[in-house]
Amino acid sequence: MNESRIKEIKNTWQKKGFKCEISITPPGESWSSDGHETDEVIIPLEGELELSLQGKTFRSTIGEEIIIPAGEPHTFKSVGNVASRVYWIYGYEHEEGVTGTRKN
Repeated sequence: MNESRIKEIKNTWQKKGFKCEISITPPGESWSSDGHETDEVIIPLEGELELSLQGKTFRSTIGEEIIIPAGEPHTFKSVGNVASRVYWIYGYEHEEGVTGTRKN
């Protein structure tokens, strides 16, 4: 995904009041959430990511815009040999290191 497309996506979501940041998950690690009060968006930028959402498990592709509906439990796992790097777009508050998620 090129930088101009990332900037376009970021600007669109920021206008809606969402925050945008890069999240890195080392190989073999996973994290999960019982859901949040707002939608969130994950855009894989590097690595291999397995996602469990709405009763289905699938592997994401680089540049895919994955929308996670508000309140929806979800799990991500970095399944490749390199860390998964994703663009994380969210509309809820969190403290550094405390995201309402838990590492598995």
